[in-house]
Amino acid sequence: MTGCHDWFVNFDNVILDDGHLVQHLALLTDVEPASFKEALSSKVWKLSIKEELRSLEKNKTRQMVELPQNKVPISVK
Repeated sequence: MTGCHDWFVNFDNVILDDGHLVQHLALLTDVEPASFKEALSSKVWKLSIKEELRSLEKNKTRQMVELPQNKVPISVK
């Protein structure tokens, strides 16, 4: 078993110190932000958002445009 910060990895077919046999790989992490506002309050998520936008622009897969009047934006995850 290896550990780092708030998560750990158990490899298949390893017997742990407590005698349990690990027969699968599990990765547990923190929960994602529930809203854009919540994401902006985190330095890590702000950096992630900036990197994603740069990637979209670099690869020319998205183009930012003004939303026409009386139109509702769709949400994207």
